[in-house]
Amino acid sequence: MKTNIYKLVLGVVIFLFAFNLNAQDYQYIPLVKPGLQIWTDDYRTGTFYYFNRFALTDEDTIIESENYKKLYWFKDPVFNPLTARCIGGLRETSQKRVYYKGNTDVEGTILSGLIFDFSLSVGDTFTNTRSLFYSMVFQIKSIDTIDFAGKRRREFKIGVASDTPYIVGRIIEGIGNTEGIMYEMSWNLMLGMDWGLNRCYEHGGELLYHNYSQ
Repeated sequence: MKTNIYKLVLGVVIFLFAFNLNAQDYQYIPLVKPGLQIWTDDYRTGTFYYFNRFALTDEDTIIESENYKKLYWFKDPVFNPLTARCIGGLRETSQKRVYYKGNTDVEGTILSGLIFDFSLSVGDTFTNTRSLFYSMVFQIKSIDTIDFAGKRRREFKIGVASDTPYIVGRIIEGIGNTEGIMYEMSWNLMLGMDWGLNRCYEHGGELLYHNYSQ
């Protein structure tokens, strides 16, 4: 009897140790964080092809009484704030919500609003406010914790708020939408109209993500 109790207690201790160790491995990685971040994206609309590069810096800017980090748009091989165009900014709240505010007249039309809410759980819904045509309700279909670029990150798969399994976006903590940091997910629902791809992502001069398969 004592042996069985000992084994049970030992099993519980091992389980709690493993659980705590696993929990310690994961720590939320914000999208808006210190250090220069660069995204290289492309997508097309019908016959139009767009190639965009975005740089998020540590520079602060006040937009409508809110503090943002400056977001630049450029196409040069190397980011230079003197020649790049500041189009607005990104900010992340303590609730892990990321917002863009700024110009829309860059190639492909970029709209202000919520980029993503990293506090959401599976089954939660959120309203897309960046759609060019109409607001749409999206739903978190699944969340996986993955080992990526040397750290544990959560990967969110986004669908529409219905029974359809169709995925309109895949978003990785600390990196953003795999179709482009400023890509508007509702475009994927317009059959044959749009698609996007985040070609690569750099943080502090280090390449952390790339996709050259297409």
